[in-house]
Amino acid sequence: MQSNLFNMKKLLCFLLFLVVNLHVTFADEIDSSYTFGIYGFVRNDMTFDTHRSLGAVNELFYFLPYDRQPDSEGNDLNDVNQLKFLGITTRLGMNFHSPLYSHGFRLSANFEADFCGAASPAIACFRLRRANVVFDWERLFNNDNVMHHRLMVGQAFHPMTSELLPNIVSLNTGCPFNPFSRAPQIRYTANFPSVRLTAAAVWQFQYTSPGPQGNSNQYQFDNAAPEAYLGAEYHIPHFLIGAGAEYMAIRPRVSTEIDGNTYRVNEHVHSFAAQLYLNAGNANWDFRVKSVVGQNLGHLLMMSGYGVSGISADGRSSLYAPLLQSASWLTMTYRTNNIRHNVSTTLLGGYIKNFGAGTNVSRLYTRGPENLDQMFRTSASLQYHFRELNVGAEYEYTGVLYGDVCPDATVTNTHLVNNHRLYFIVMYNFSFDWKIRKNKSI
Repeated sequence: MQSNLFNMKKLLCFLLFLVVNLHVTFADEIDSSYTFGIYGFVRNDMTFDTHRSLGAVNELFYFLPYDRQPDSEGNDLNDVNQLKFLGITTRLGMNFHSPLYSHGFRLSANFEADFCGAASPAIACFRLRRANVVFDWERLFNNDNVMHHRLMVGQAFHPMTSELLPNIVSLNTGCPFNPFSRAPQIRYTANFPSVRLTAAAVWQFQYTSPGPQGNSNQYQFDNAAPEAYLGAEYHIPHFLIGAGAEYMAIRPRVSTEIDGNTYRVNEHVHSFAAQLYLNAGNANWDFRVKSVVGQNLGHLLMMSGYGVSGISADGRSSLYAPLLQSASWLTMTYRTNNIRHNVSTTLLGGYIKNFGAGTNVSRLYTRGPENLDQMFRTSASLQYHFRELNVGAEYEYTGVLYGDVCPDATVTNTHLVNNHRLYFIVMYNFSFDWKIRKNKSI
């Protein structure tokens, strides 16, 4: 096992060396200018909810309303109006680009952070969002067509997230209907004139899987293998269609205690997921739709996980069955196309269905409530843009069908719990770029 890991590390190092050596050592400098850019926004968010809800970032990143919690008289303790006003989503990012070399080769780097890290509910901390290095180069194929290569190493949006996002006001960008994660990864992209191919190895960091010790990336680390993703897109003017699939294996436990004794165990959870998405539009209209079907999607902030389905032949290791879930969303956006003043409006619809584990399970490890059967959302937003200023308002309705959990983790005898949310933002965007000539004396 150790020998295989050592050989894998040597292979990755060799591939990285090969890319850099081929395109840096033998490349001629064409443009000696370095580019440095700074961007971001100052943003303030106000939310009003009619029901206590599960969320992140002080519930600005919204998931769903909690199930009923009746008191001794049958009153729902979660039926509470809430009003919040926060400015912690303010963001700062930096881009760096090397000079352009022959074969279209260029090096670049990106760093991005915001104040959504919380030391306590009342104290916001500066946290890392993205930090990556990118290698770009071009090659001819079929004599006259150009193939563009891109190798990204570092933290960025997960491929299941970044391939298509809804245009809405809410900070959650459609989650949990849309997978959401930023993670360290090695991603290679090949761009042809109308086709893009993607392959990525992804490691968990901030967005993690549920398990016996709560949400943690340790389950993936102990498995010693990254999540694997493959994707493809076909695009022509005003139209794009894409698909992707991912595989992940985690190790929930490495030991167990029986009668006061500790024993090593060999446990794994294997899961698969796939997505299909489409985007069409023109200068004024934009239509987007995306559907995801997958297992154990808790690391993508989706209401999913896995359960214990039995004991292995050694009598100590647990067997696991991942929960299967489908999630879909669509948006329709209309925007004006003026020089200074612009208005855009978006309608969103989303739907989630829990299909359970496919077999009986005795213990569930999930992100979010275990007794969720179905979930749906509709929202309507309006945004006004004046140069760097963006003012937006959104109404969002989220309904959840909660019920009784069956032995196979499906849910029956459901009842509806809903939340009405009003969301307002005031945001100032900024973006500046500078070009710096290379010092010839260096």
